Amino acid sequence: METYGEVHRVLVTYMRAVRTVPADVLARKAAILARHFELDASDPRKLTHELVSTVNVQIGRLGFRIDAVHDQRTNALHYVFVNARSDEYIQSCTAYSAPELDVIKQLVDSVVCAHRYAYSVLYAMAKQRATAVLKQKTSDAVYLLRRLVDDGWIEVTSLDRVVLSALCLAELRTYLDDKYGFMTAADPLGKLLWCIVCEEMVTVGRKCGGDECYAAFHNKCFGVYLHRHVECPNAGCSISLQDSVVVGPE
Repeated sequence: METYGEVHRVLVTYMRAVRTVPADVLARKAAILARHFELDASDPRKLTHELVSTVNVQIGRLGFRIDAVHDQRTNALHYVFVNARSDEYIQSCTAYSAPELDVIKQLVDSVVCAHRYAYSVLYAMAKQRATAVLKQKTSDAVYLLRRLVDDGWIEVTSLDRVVLSALCLAELRTYLDDKYGFMTAADPLGKLLWCIVCEEMVTVGRKCGGDECYAAFHNKCFGVYLHRHVECPNAGCSISLQDSVVVGPE
């Protein structure tokens, strides 16, 4: 393990500022830092992984970490700076007022509990809910939703649906698991889905059509699995994956 030094401090400062960054962008930043500090920059991806690993050992003691996550729609790799402490699920939202935090909590609840694994809500509904909770003008609700987008907590799709961002899912992972639970054979009422192939959370992808079946996939993972199988990987399910249903906003 390399020694934590100035190059790592600069990386932490950058990640705390941007919160989320595409892996290729961070690799270019890491290469620039390496050359400045006279380190080997011949393999930017390897360098990034090594820097992040060393940083995580240091900041993990403070309850933070840098995660590598895939965008579920594009499969592009991103790095996100998250608060790993589970005693309060939005520790870093000090810029938000108590009513605004209530909006965030209700928005998360609406997205996770959306009908038929849509994991999204109409922007108009999110705006209406925010207006009611804030007890202010609609323009104030719109401003809050815009802040949540700018701060990386939510995204608004081309069809005007609000979804939780990769940063949000990474930071709230413990909270989401504790409150909603993952759908399993033992807990068919869990609200969250887990990819059978890559073992990461699924909010965009496919799911077995069985109401009580937990088998789910990201779209890319689903394609890989279907190359060799059409039957559901859940031994207790007899439904063909050709009858799978969409996960996420259509």
